[in-house]
Amino acid sequence: MKWRAKFKNPISKKAIFWRMDKLRKASGGVFIDKEKFLGKLVKGKKVMDWGIVSDRCGEGYEKRPRWLHGHISRNARYCLGVDIKKKELAELKNAGYNVRVADITKPGLDFGDHNYDIIIASEIIEHLSRLENFFKTARKSLSKRGRLVITTPNPHWIVHAVTLFLTNFVSPNVDHTVWFCPSTITETVERNGFHLYQYYGILKNKQPYGGIKKLAMGINNLLGRILGSYSFAPNYLYILKKTA
Repeated sequence: MKWRAKFKNPISKKAIFWRMDKLRKASGGVFIDKEKFLGKLVKGKKVMDWGIVSDRCGEGYEKRPRWLHGHISRNARYCLGVDIKKKELAELKNAGYNVRVADITKPGLDFGDHNYDIIIASEIIEHLSRLENFFKTARKSLSKRGRLVITTPNPHWIVHAVTLFLTNFVSPNVDHTVWFCPSTITETVERNGFHLYQYYGILKNKQPYGGIKKLAMGINNLLGRILGSYSFAPNYLYILKKTA
C-alpha cells in the first residue's frame, strides 16, 4: 500500500511511523559476504545479472575469486550477464560466459524472455539517470514471482558521516547520481511497479587495506556485527518484488 492511500501529509508523524513500521518488518539485518549471500540466493534459479563489468575489469578479470558475476553464474541454473562494455564482454564471451551487450536504461528494451526468477543489479542504480526505463525492463523480464535484487551504497554509513564532519564533503564516486536509503528506495520502487520485500546491510568485505585503514574496517565490522546497526554497513542490499 502506498502512503497516499492512507495519508495526506508525507511529513506527518503518522505517515513517518507507518513507513518506519513497514521498513522494520522488511529489515533483514547485516551480513559480510555479498558473494556468498547472492550465490545462495540464485542457487538453481534462472538469473540475469546487470552491470557485470566493473571499472577495474581487465585481462583475466573473470578469474578473480571475488568477482560477483563469477559466483552468480556458477550457482545459477542459467545466467545471462549484461553490460554496455563491448570489448570486455567479448573477452568474457571468449572465456565461456553467456553475455549480451545492452543498455538497460534504453526505452523499449526487451530481452525476449519474460520468465527470469532473479535479476541482479549490483552497484549500478546509483550511476543511472533514467530509472523509469531500468524498472520497466526489469518488470518485463521477470516472472510473476520474480525478484529484482539491488545493491547500492549506504548514504548513512558512519564513515560518510565522519568524513562530512571533518571535510564538509562526501563523494565516494563522482559518477554517482543518487543515494538510496531504505525509505527512498521504497518510494522509488513503489512508483515503478515494485515493492520492497526485504533489505540487508552489507558490511565491508575483505579489501586490500593495510595499516590504519585495515584496523578501522575491522572495528567497523565488529561493531556492525555486535550492534546489528546499518550505520556500519557501507552498502545496502534490497530485494524487490513486482506489484500486481
